Amino acid sequence: MDNPNTNMFLLEQNKELKQIIATHFKTNEPWLTMKEVVIYSKYSERTIHRAVTEGRLKSAKGGGRLRFKPAWVDAWLESKSTRS
Repeated sequence: MDNPNTNMFLLEQNKELKQIIATHFKTNEPWLTMKEVVIYSKYSERTIHRAVTEGRLKSAKGGGRLRFKPAWVDAWLESKSTRS
């Protein structure tokens, strides 16, 4: 039997991801925030920070915070899937 709390959580994440994608396509914004990368990649912030620190995920600092180009995130995710 499905857990209603789990279903609501997944539904909320799906809505948030759709909003992120829609926003980036409308504004043609080339940078993702850490929160957006977490949602998009489904990896934790800690894992993403580790990948940045180890040089496996490219990033830039904007406004004192890490920013990511979608292509950089896609390349990192692709490299993770080919290593497995």
